[in-house]
Formats: sequence, C-alpha cells, structure tokens
Amino acid sequence: MEGGPVVALDRILHDLAHALTVSERWRALRRFREILEQDLKQSTHQQCREREVDVLLVWNVQLALQTSDPTLLPDLLECLRSLWAHPPQRHQHHNHHHHARYTQPDPELESLSRFRNKVAPVADANGTTIQTLLTCWRTYRYDTVVLESLVPCFRALAKQGRFSSTAPSSGVGQWKEVAERLHAALARETRPENALRPTLWGLLKDAVFRALPDEKCGWFGTFQELTLRELLPKDTTTNTDIGMDSSNSVSNVTMEHGVGILWSWAVIPRLGRTLAESTSLWIILDMLHNDRSPRSRILATRQKATATLGTILTHFSSTNDVNDENPVPETMTKQTWIASRLLTLLETESDPDWRRRCLRTLRCLCSCSWGRRMLDNACTHLLLPTLLRIVRDDTADSPDTRVQACQCLSTMLPLPPPSWIDSLPLVETTLIQTASKKSTPDKVVLAASQALAASLQYSPWKRSASCFSTSFHERVRDVLQDNEARETYHVAFGELLHQIVLEHEHQTSVPDLLSSTTILDIITLLLTPLGPDFGLSRDHALRVVEILSRHEKKKLADHESLLGALVNLCLVTSGELKVQVKTIVLDLVPEL
Repeated sequence: MEGGPVVALDRILHDLAHALTVSERWRALRRFREILEQDLKQSTHQQCREREVDVLLVWNVQLALQTSDPTLLPDLLECLRSLWAHPPQRHQHHNHHHHARYTQPDPELESLSRFRNKVAPVADANGTTIQTLLTCWRTYRYDTVVLESLVPCFRALAKQGRFSSTAPSSGVGQWKEVAERLHAALARETRPENALRPTLWGLLKDAVFRALPDEKCGWFGTFQELTLRELLPKDTTTNTDIGMDSSNSVSNVTMEHGVGILWSWAVIPRLGRTLAESTSLWIILDMLHNDRSPRSRILATRQKATATLGTILTHFSSTNDVNDENPVPETMTKQTWIASRLLTLLETESDPDWRRRCLRTLRCLCSCSWGRRMLDNACTHLLLPTLLRIVRDDTADSPDTRVQACQCLSTMLPLPPPSWIDSLPLVETTLIQTASKKSTPDKVVLAASQALAASLQYSPWKRSASCFSTSFHERVRDVLQDNEARETYHVAFGELLHQIVLEHEHQTSVPDLLSSTTILDIITLLLTPLGPDFGLSRDHALRVVEILSRHEKKKLADHESLLGALVNLCLVTSGELKVQVKTIVLDLVPEL
C-alpha cells in the first residue's frame, strides 16, 4: 500500500471515523478487516490495541444500533473479536509511541485524535463496551448471523476476566445479564446441528472459568441443570450400561466445553459436593470413562472428565465415617466402576497428562476408608503392579505421572491391603533402584524417598544394610545438594535417613551404613540451612547423629564438615536446641 502499512492503517481508521454513509463505512471496515486477517505476526493488532481502536469500533456498533441497520455488525464484531483475542503487549516505549502517533502534523491523524477524544466518554469504559454488546444481543437475539459474530466477542472478553465483579468499570449486574442472555439462548437453541451452540457453550465455559468463587456459585445456580441435561446421554432411561456410543448427539466441541464447565464448578468445595449428589453427573462421567467406547470423543474432553472426577473425590478424601460433617453421598459410593476403569485407562492410554490425572484420582481413593472399599481385592491386586511399572518406567511416563504413582504408594503403604504383603520387599527394591538412577528426575527421587520412608515406618520385616546401596545414598546426596534451599527435599530425606538408621540400630549394623562417608555428607547438608523452615529436617538429622554416635563416634568426629555444621548450629541457636547440639559436640570432641 502507498505510504506503507502504518499510513494505510491511519487512512482506513480515518475513513472509518468520518464516513458519511453506510456504504463508505462498509468499504473502510472491509479494508480494515482485510488488514487484520493478513496480520500473521500480530503487529497491526498491537498497534490497534495501543491506539484503542476498539473504542472506534464500539462507537460504530452504537451507530448501527441507533439506525437499526445490522449490515455492518458482523464485520464490526469480527474486528472487535480479533483485537480482543490476545491481550496487549506492554513495553516501556509504548506510551511515547502512542503519544507521538497522535501528535504528528498530519491533518488526518489530528482529525482522528479529535474524534477519539470525542467518543471516548461514551465508548471507552469496560462497562459501556459490555452494555453496547448486551444491547446488540437484546436487539438481535433471533438473528443468527449477528449472534455468530457477537458471541465470540463475549468469549474474548470473558477470557480477559471482564465479566468479573472486580473488573474495572464492569458495571453492577452486567455479568448477570450476560448469564441471563446466555441461558435464554441455550434454552432456545436446542438443535444439536445449530452452529451457534458450541460457541454459546464456549462462552459459558470461559465465563465460569474466569469467575471468582462467589460468581461461580451464581453461574452454577443458573446453569447446573441445563449443563447436565445437555451432556446427559439421551437414552439413559433405557440403557443401564451407558457408553459413549449412546444416542447423545452433542458435538465434540460442545461436550468438551460442558465438561470443562463441570470441572470449573467442581473446584469449589460446596459446588463439588453438590455435584457429587447428582445421579446425572455420574452417568456422564461413567460415559466418558467407558473403555469400550469408540474414539468419537476428543482426548481433551475425557481428560477434563477425569480431572472433574478427581476434583470431586478430593472434597471427600478426609471423610472416613458416617458421622463426618461431609458424608460421602450414596450416589457416589455406588460408582463401583471408578477404580477398575481408571486402572484400565492406565493400561491402555498413552497420553501422559491423562495418565497423571488417573493416578491423582486413584490416590484420592487410596487416602480414605470409603475409597479403599471401592478398591476391592481384585482392584488392589491389579493396582500394585501398575504402580510399580509406572514408577520404574522412565520412557513411557512423564516425571509428574511417576510422582503420582509414588504418592499412591505412600498413601497405601502405611496400611497395605492383604494382597500386597508378600510383594512389599519388591516395592522397596523398585523404589530404591528408581531413586538410585542418575537419570531419574529429582522430583521422582523425592517422591520415591517419601514412599520408602512410609514403608520403613510401617512394614514389619528387617532389612540388611545392603538394601540401601552406596549409589542410592549418593543420589540422595546429589539431589539434596541441587535442592539445598527447598524445605520439602530436606524433610523427606531427613525422615528417610532417620528411618534407615533406626532400622539398622537394632540390628547392630550401623558400621555397615558408615562404610562410606556419604551418609555423613547427607547429615551435613541437612544441618546446614538455619532458617525456621528447616526445623523438622534438622531435628531428624540431630536424632540420626545421636544414634550413630552411640556406635561410631570416631567416624563422625573425623568428618570435618559435619563437625563444623554442628559447631555453627550451636553458635546460632538457643534454648533446648542449643543444649542438645552442645551435648552432641562435646560427646564427639574427645574422639579427635
């Protein structure tokens, strides 16, 4: 274009601001839309956002509403959606650039600047923008062509959190009117083949996701019944074994949006517990977890279904008897398919995110008595080999998935099912071997160590010192060094080391543990941080030193770094802790 793209954009915006007829405005608008559609690098979008061109477009929408002429509305709304689809990028030079843009000695730009100042009071505020769009929705609520461009504008605003009551200039009750308009449209547009339906459900998903907790409750009260009815298989009155091949004709996109809405509601404890009482919800989740179903549902939908399931179960994970303040609904305890279906998915599905969500949900079941009842003998027998396979497989599963598997073991090992008893030595061997590998990510070493500590604390048999190889201790030391400022690692490794030493103290095999200095290196690392967050790990380390000093004072005293850490701790502490550390130091000094 003559004069370059910036000048061309300026001329188009000037024409759009000062057109005298609908025809002139339409030509300018079409040229502007073409520029936006060709703007693959988003540079023009950024310029328009900096210059608040959306104010000009909203003003044109107001003109179209005043003249009752919808001709330009689809193009105007599409341009607005395009500008709002991505938040503006803020740079330090933007304000100067913006100011210079409007103060160049160009008559057209000066005219546009005056126009901008004129329309700003009526079209600038967030509240005015939303109110204009709501007026458009009220006026053209039966016009599918206008709505197909209008609803995506609301989606773009929802993704920016513009319907929140805390949004600047949001206008009291505007988000409620959006909800009313949306509910009316969804209740009216019930034909699955209607192209507008997925967009309407997408708007609801985005609005609920960005809403504050209290606002989520408001959306829930208005849309719960409608959402469940939309997702529910249509033949549930005749089918007792529901699969995804049921006659639910909802599109994949609508289904994904609907399940995403359920998930957003489920994160609020009160709403999650209410959903758990709904028979319809469990039919929907059963359908989306059915392993015999065709691949007609997109993966993201089924992932969200598992996330919804796990989130709801989390709200009851601390519930253990019928007198609890939050008793488990009978509708939920009847879902005997949950455990076996999740295990089947772990055997058949390869997507790492879905596998992680499945394991998280299983961990919720493992953590409470009612959940364990769901894991009957057959399920628990299948659960252990599945977990061990995931823990040791460093190729098929992501680190996060392996962490979840270790956490499942940590939850189960304090009170293992009878079918696990004979396999517990194998469990510990797998955890030790996994943690010993240099290729194992730090977070997996941490989770495996936490599971090991749980097993050592509650398992009845005795282990030899050789169970914990030098390579295992070296890996723990290296991971602790790499995470020296992270309390979680210190606590986990401190507790594990304490359990290991307690185990061997009663077998008089402490000298075997100290055949290398690695354990003393670990103790030194545990004693070095002095902040209050490291109190628990420091306590574990001091108890370990006290136990070891009863057997091997000389080796402890000869480790200069360990003795230095103890002396330093004695100097900076007070009270009972200072007395404890001083006693240990005085006990070791004669060995020098």
